[in-house]
Amino acid sequence: MAGELSMDQALINKLNTVLEANLDNELFGVKELTEELGMSRAQLHRKLHAITGKSTSQYIREFRLKKAMKMLQNNVATASEIAYRVGFKSPTYFNTSFREYYGYTPGEVKYRNPPIIEKSEEKQTKQPVNQDQDTSITSSIDKISSRQRILLFFSAGLLLIIAFSYYFYFNSKDTISTETTKTAITDKSIAIIPFKNLSEAKEDEFFTMGVTSTIQNQLNRIGGLKVISENSMKKYANTKMIPSEIAKEIGVTFLLNGSVQKYGDSIRIITHFINAKKNQQLSSMVFDWEYNNIFTLQSNIAKQVAEELNIQLSTRELEQIDKKPTKNLEAYNLYLKGRFFWHRRHEEDLNKSIYYFNQALKLDSTYALAYAGLADTYFIMVWHGSISQNEAFNKGKELALKALSIDNTIAEAHATLGAIANWYEWDWEEAEKKIKKAIVINPNYASAYQWYAELLDVLGRNKEALEQIEMALKLNPNSCMMNATSAMINVKEGNFDKALIDANRAKEIDKTQGYAYWILFECYWNQGKDDDAIAEMEEWWYLEPNIEMAKGSRAAYDKSGIKGVYKYIIDYDLKKGYASKQPFLMAEKYAFLGENEKALEWLEKAFEQNLGVLQIYNNPYFKNFHSEPRFKVLLKKMNLGNYD
Repeated sequence: MAGELSMDQALINKLNTVLEANLDNELFGVKELTEELGMSRAQLHRKLHAITGKSTSQYIREFRLKKAMKMLQNNVATASEIAYRVGFKSPTYFNTSFREYYGYTPGEVKYRNPPIIEKSEEKQTKQPVNQDQDTSITSSIDKISSRQRILLFFSAGLLLIIAFSYYFYFNSKDTISTETTKTAITDKSIAIIPFKNLSEAKEDEFFTMGVTSTIQNQLNRIGGLKVISENSMKKYANTKMIPSEIAKEIGVTFLLNGSVQKYGDSIRIITHFINAKKNQQLSSMVFDWEYNNIFTLQSNIAKQVAEELNIQLSTRELEQIDKKPTKNLEAYNLYLKGRFFWHRRHEEDLNKSIYYFNQALKLDSTYALAYAGLADTYFIMVWHGSISQNEAFNKGKELALKALSIDNTIAEAHATLGAIANWYEWDWEEAEKKIKKAIVINPNYASAYQWYAELLDVLGRNKEALEQIEMALKLNPNSCMMNATSAMINVKEGNFDKALIDANRAKEIDKTQGYAYWILFECYWNQGKDDDAIAEMEEWWYLEPNIEMAKGSRAAYDKSGIKGVYKYIIDYDLKKGYASKQPFLMAEKYAFLGENEKALEWLEKAFEQNLGVLQIYNNPYFKNFHSEPRFKVLLKKMNLGNYD
């Protein structure tokens, strides 16, 4: 038994020696430690956990923190300097980890009387009793009776047998896989904080964003892993929030962040894998590769995340992660630039996206992702009104089909086809089929859930629509349009309090979107809070700015209430020539005023132009129209709801 315990002590001593030698190296993590010790990650984890009850990454982190405590006690340097001396990547993360472990900040050490570090280490690592302790125990035993002594030694022997059995179990199970550890991680949810660009060239910002995006896409291919949309993570690019605050805000357990540096034909990517809820960095990895192997590098990072989460990848998942989207690296760079501008969603940026995607296709005409990017861009552009609906949707469909003819596993292309089938073709069955397929391929694609919610809303399946938009928001909680969509569906369900929360959230995210203000207006007048309703519209019109509209609507409200506001908007749109461009909105306003004949006239115009009319069936403005013959004709032509 003494030999077994000495083996434990030998491992701990060797472990501590290696960590001491690499104390100030923030890049020295589990991988480097196992290489130094000549052991596999799983083998070291089993042995260290049996001895200390800790994981390898936890042991490394606590070793560094204990060294930091000694330095702070001896006042050898400032807390910030010590942070780097003990291998932490930043003083902020060091302070968070120190507080989490000791219960107070490094700055408070000089005001406290902390425990002796050596005793703390013995307790934490479960080391065997030293010679001085043996003497102390023997002295105590001499003072008790022989009967008590017999019982004491019998109990001690029994404990040693149990300890030996426990140790033998953990060290003889060479065939134990990481499945035992898997069950401990029940919440496999992660978000990627946008990687930092450390390259001197500013243009490499596109590349860095693309690296983050590509790793995200590869993680999306891992079954059972919840990955927050990169759009929701943009706000945390330069955040001062600690990991636990981010985790609480977006609803995840783990975070991945890092940096990218290009120099010549080489690239270095450093990643940090963090248990965000505990503010603990679990591992830090450095990847130095040739640039022409960038796809393999990104695949390795995704696999590393899976390993950290103890996820066993299937053969299909491995194939998808290892798939190279193009053989032309310059085409890949151009594609990344296209996506960079696409994410901004403004009209000028979308035009740049089209340019870069087309340039990528000139270099590689079989680049499926570039076709999918173009399809997404044309689908989004229609909402800006800068391109005709026919041209935008037809081009979007053609490009999405082209992408799928090359690679049928691109979820974005399937979802875009489903959205076009809904908004433009009114083919509800095909729309649902396509969007569902997109979700199967990529369960983390938030836009697919949003578009599915919009389809279900059109069909009057509100309960299901709310479930789908809730899924979208779990993956992309910081999306203005997804929050607004949720608000809109809740209005139709009569859930005005929830709708107000979502609409205000949408406005908070992006104040330039008028949709949120209009929903708030509708919520308030439905609740009888007309003053609040007109205040929302005034705020929007002053922000737009449209001073004439703001003052005119206020005067109309003061004179005739909410109905006066609707009447004023109708007259204003007719005078300015806006009415013909938004016939469905005109129909809603006339319906609100009870002018049903005019409402039906504008609905028929909307049908002829296919402008927004698909929302005719599940619409509170037209709830009393379902018995109208002309309304029934429209429903029948669109195969919507009950029209008999």
